[in-house]
Amino acid sequence: MAQMGGTLFENIIRPHVDRSQLSEEPGTDGWVNIEPVVFKNSDLSTAIFDACNLTNVELRNCNIEGLSIDGILINDLLEHYKKKG
Repeated sequence: MAQMGGTLFENIIRPHVDRSQLSEEPGTDGWVNIEPVVFKNSDLSTAIFDACNLTNVELRNCNIEGLSIDGILINDLLEHYKKKG
């Protein structure tokens, strides 16, 4: 368990390679790992993701009450989508 309240994560990047490999990238000690970052059983409520690349992010079995993107509630979007379908 880790408590991260008030923590700021900045300038976190993923390696610019297609697969995990041995490499001479600075700070890697020779190993570049591009496996996905996974958050399980985590409480990220009230978190703010600002200017982040969320390409191909997947939410599974998550409570999304109050989750918004640029001020638009995702629950509202999903309800609208379900009604149109």
